[in-house]
Amino acid sequence: MSRVDEKLTTLLVLIIALIAITTLALGIVHAQSKYRLKLRILSLSNKTLTDVLIKIYEVPYPNGKLVEELREPIDSEYVADLSQGNYDVLVTYNGILVGKFTVSLNNDTEISVHVNVTDAVFDFYDQKGEKVRRGLIKLILRGTNFTVSNAITDGRVSFANIPTGDYTIKVNVYNITVLEKDIAINRTAKNYVQFHLKLGDLVMLLNDIRGKSITHGIMYLKKEGRLVVSKATSSGGTIIVEDVPYGRYEVEINVRGITVYNASLQVSKPEVDLIIRCNVTTLSVKVVDAQGKEVLTTHIRMISRENRKLVISLNNTSKGMIRDLPLGEYRLIACRDSVTFYNKTLRVNEHLQCINITCPTYSVTIEVPQNRQKYKLLIIDLTSNSTQLVSENIGSVKLYPGKYVLVLSDDFDRSYTVMISKDTTIRVRSISSSLKVVLTNSKGAPIAGAKVIILREGEIIKQGTTNAEGIFSITGLTSGEYQVQITIGGKLVYLKPLAITGGNYVIYTSVNLDMYRNKLAKSYMAIVLMVISAVMIILRNRLLSIIRRK
Repeated sequence: MSRVDEKLTTLLVLIIALIAITTLALGIVHAQSKYRLKLRILSLSNKTLTDVLIKIYEVPYPNGKLVEELREPIDSEYVADLSQGNYDVLVTYNGILVGKFTVSLNNDTEISVHVNVTDAVFDFYDQKGEKVRRGLIKLILRGTNFTVSNAITDGRVSFANIPTGDYTIKVNVYNITVLEKDIAINRTAKNYVQFHLKLGDLVMLLNDIRGKSITHGIMYLKKEGRLVVSKATSSGGTIIVEDVPYGRYEVEINVRGITVYNASLQVSKPEVDLIIRCNVTTLSVKVVDAQGKEVLTTHIRMISRENRKLVISLNNTSKGMIRDLPLGEYRLIACRDSVTFYNKTLRVNEHLQCINITCPTYSVTIEVPQNRQKYKLLIIDLTSNSTQLVSENIGSVKLYPGKYVLVLSDDFDRSYTVMISKDTTIRVRSISSSLKVVLTNSKGAPIAGAKVIILREGEIIKQGTTNAEGIFSITGLTSGEYQVQITIGGKLVYLKPLAITGGNYVIYTSVNLDMYRNKLAKSYMAIVLMVISAVMIILRNRLLSIIRRK
C-alpha cells in the first residue's frame, strides 16, 4: 500500500469515527429532552372530570417506576413534562381505579380519555303509580368503600359521575328499609332504572264523641315502639301521611297533651282510610255572680289530673267554648287578677256539655272619720278596666275578687290600691294641715303680741297672738278656703286668702312698725283734738246758757 493509500484510509477512519461520535451525541441530547403530556379525562357521558388522581409509571406497570402524580388540573387538563418513552397511566376517581392506558411519548402530546365514570337515574313509584316524595337512596359499590346517597323528593333521583360496576341499592322511607337489591351500573352514557315500592297512603278523619271534627290532635305512628312519623290534624280534622311502608304499626292520637286513642294498624294496600272516634268533647264554660250576671275573669284554667299539665287557658273573658277537650278529671281554676276564687275538681264525661262558675262578692267597709255624706267613692276595677261612682252610702260596697283602686273624695282625694280576696275594712285616716305665721318688722326682728285670726266662710276658726319669736301656729286644718288676718294694736296689717289642700303651710310677712306708729300717733292726735273740740263746744254752750239766765 502506497503512502497515499494509507493517508486516505486514515482519513476515512477519522470521518467514520466523527460520524459515530456525532450520532451518539445527538442521541444523548435527544434522550435527555422533555415533552409535554396533556390529559383531558372524560366520563362516559362526555363530562370533563377535574377531581381525579392520575399516576404515571414507566412501563410495564406495576414494576415500572412512578414518575409523576397529578392531582390539580390546569384549565381542565392534567399536565406533565416527561422524557421520551412509553408510560402506563392510571386514573383513580374517589379511590376507585376507573381507567388505565399506555402512552408513547416522542413529542408534545394532548390526549382525551374516557374513563369508567357515568350517570344513573332512578324513578320511584308507590303502589298507586304515584311518585314517591320522601325517602333516602344509597348506592354502595360492592367490594369498595365507595358510597353515594341522595334524598327522594319528587320520585326521581339522579347521580352524576359515579364509577361503573356492581352496586347494592338501598332505599329507606321513614327510616324503614323498603328496597335492597343488587344492580349493575354499566359502561353507557346513562343508566336508567325504575322501581315500584311497597308504599301506601294513610288517610285519617278524627272525630269527637259527638261526631265533630277534632282540630287540636296529633297522630303518632310507631313501629315496634319507635316513632316513625307524627302529624297534626288539619282544620277539617284530617291527617294524611303519604308513602308509608307496608307493615304493622301502632297508632296513638294525642289531643291537648292527653292520649285519647291507641290501636294497632296494618298497612298492606295502596291507601288505608280510617275514621277514628276519640274520647274528646266540647265544653261550654261561663263565669257568673249570684244574680247570673257575667263576670270578666283574668284566667279560666283546666289542669289535667292525669299528667298535671295545663290543658287549656281562657284569658280575659267571662265565657268560652273549650273544643277538643279529652274526657277525664281536671282541676278547674278561675282567677281575677292574682286572686283565685274557684278551684275545684271537675269530671268531664260524655254527658257534660256546659258548666257555670259562680264568682263570689265580698263586702268592702269604708270607715271615715267624719260625716259620710260629704264623701264620694270612685271604684276602678283593674281586671275589667271599668269604673263605678258611689255618692251615697259609701260605708259598704260589694266587689268581685280582684285588684281595685279606690278613690275617696271629700275636700281632697285619697287613693287606695287593694286586692280583694275576702271581706275587707278600709279605715280612712283624717288628713289635716298645719299653719305657721312668722311675723317680723322691717329690720327682720320678730314682732310679739300681734293678733292672728283664722277665718273660714266668715267664721273664726282659731285666733291667738304671736310669741316672743313672732310665731303663731295652728294644726288640724282640713282642706278648704281660709282667710288669715293679722292686727297690731287693733290695726289691720295683713289680710289674705289661703287655700289648704293638705300638708304644712308657712306664711312669712314683714310689717313696717314706724309707719304704723306714725299713723297711730296721727290718729291719737286727731282723737285728742276732736275731744278737745267737743269739750270746748260743751263749755261754750254752758257758758252761753249761764249768761242768758242772768
